[in-house]
Amino acid sequence: MLAYTYVIGWTKLNLWYYGVRYKAGCNIDDFFTTYFTSSKLVHAVMIKHGLPDIRTIRRTFDNVKTSIVWEQTVLRRMKVLRNEKWLNQNISGAINFTPAMREIMSQRKKGRVWLIKDGRKTLVMKELADMLIAEGYQRWKPDHTGQKNGMWGKRHSEKTLKKISESKLGKCFTTLEGIKRKSDYMKSNNPMKIKANRQKYDEAMVAVRLKSCKRVTNGIEVFNSLSEAAQKTMNPVSTICYWCTNKKSGWQYCPTAL
Repeated sequence: MLAYTYVIGWTKLNLWYYGVRYKAGCNIDDFFTTYFTSSKLVHAVMIKHGLPDIRTIRRTFDNVKTSIVWEQTVLRRMKVLRNEKWLNQNISGAINFTPAMREIMSQRKKGRVWLIKDGRKTLVMKELADMLIAEGYQRWKPDHTGQKNGMWGKRHSEKTLKKISESKLGKCFTTLEGIKRKSDYMKSNNPMKIKANRQKYDEAMVAVRLKSCKRVTNGIEVFNSLSEAAQKTMNPVSTICYWCTNKKSGWQYCPTAL
């Protein structure tokens, strides 16, 4: 078996999804143990409503192309794009792995986390991790040290070393030319030039500062920080810090629950 088609659904929501799974070494035992579909819309529904109560393998195939064609046929017959109960958003079939598509897929894979259950490991989008952990999965970190490293006891061939060397040509940033090239690149690709990014960063920094600030009280009023207390009471920060540390004159640090 090289591929299979499947259907999943939430009966209470009347939401359904029909898909195909094809990958070297794929097995029906992977279905919703290490494979949870590749649809972001399906993932969003799972995060909000949990795992689907209907999970069925519809058909298995010995040919990948046949499985893709069959998926397209079924989706067209059911007119999934005209019916809101189906989560399928297209009938495109297989992915055309162009360089641009590979870059998109690479970006999507960043930030994924490893989970393990019953000895079976899977790599999932971080948005799904909490939901699956609630279902009994645990976080897992691959160990590639020592003999567990795939290159343990092996050496790269001369051909491979040459390819590695060629791939790094022009990427050295230790020379004056490299430093200038990196500087020019960063000037034209600085994310802080985008107003939305700057605003997001500023908000994050404010949140960090508020979280790290020590709230204090003089027994009458609660201040969000030592600086705020110093400004409002006209006392030096060092003095208020001393009072709070030694609990003098009614001053003290507030419990984190306050």
